[in-house]
Amino acid sequence: MRRLYINMFLGLVISLSFLSLLFSSVDAEAATYSWDTGVALYTSYVIEQTVAIEVVGHNVSQGITLSLPSTVSPVWRSGQYYWVVNYTVPDDGCAWRIYAAFRYSGMQYFDGSYSSFGPLCSSYTTTVTTSGSFSGPSSKTATDAANSAAFWANQANSNAQTAATNAQNAYNAASSAASYAQTAANQTVYNGQSAAYWANQAYSYAMLAAQNAAPRIEKVQGLNGATCTTGSSFTVVISASPSSNVQYRVTCGSFDSGWTTSNQITISSGLVSGANTATVQVKNAVGNTAQASFTFFKL
Repeated sequence: MRRLYINMFLGLVISLSFLSLLFSSVDAEAATYSWDTGVALYTSYVIEQTVAIEVVGHNVSQGITLSLPSTVSPVWRSGQYYWVVNYTVPDDGCAWRIYAAFRYSGMQYFDGSYSSFGPLCSSYTTTVTTSGSFSGPSSKTATDAANSAAFWANQANSNAQTAATNAQNAYNAASSAASYAQTAANQTVYNGQSAAYWANQAYSYAMLAAQNAAPRIEKVQGLNGATCTTGSSFTVVISASPSSNVQYRVTCGSFDSGWTTSNQITISSGLVSGANTATVQVKNAVGNTAQASFTFFKL
């Protein structure tokens, strides 16, 4: 029975090593790490046992996720054998977040009866950084480029909407001014008022239109040009014209900053994984507002 167990154990280790090499791939240069599962090996009267391992690595620097090559073997310590998982990480000079899981079960036969043990499970998470250099496609680089393209598309759309609003306001003011100027030119006295009166009215309407025109949002961006965040907050910086006597407001999901005089607003809640779109508003003293949107990402 002892020889049967040893043969089955060696076969199990060899099979696990072969399957790990068969179904996993990695760069030629690699770094190997070990994880002591803390699960003890059954060594008495074992007639059948099953070990399952899964090790996944996420390249934090480049946004790549891989199933990592791994093997399992027993290590003697403290008077008995314990299962240890060995896994291989690409030596690309990047930070890798490691997620591993281990499951062990089996059956024993003693004194004419069978009994099962397990499953005994263990999990593991850590971060390692290798010393090599990265090469090949990077999904993070592609994401950053997409974020930049989305930002400038949002800016172009916002600027076009603001330009259309300002053009309409200018047209309305010019129409009013032209009407009053024409009245002044055609009549020295109209409705009991002199030409100078009507000229002054035209000037007053033109000035009032300029003062009441909605502010213009010139630029919206993340703090220091950021387009994504890995945390639970994101800071938006707003540039508007005029920049005096105006208030700012940002809403995003469930977050609402309310009106504030600061053009730098931190979205401190309500972020979701992936794309988040913030609505930015700027209001002048008479209540006219301009609005733009800005998309950023939570990784």
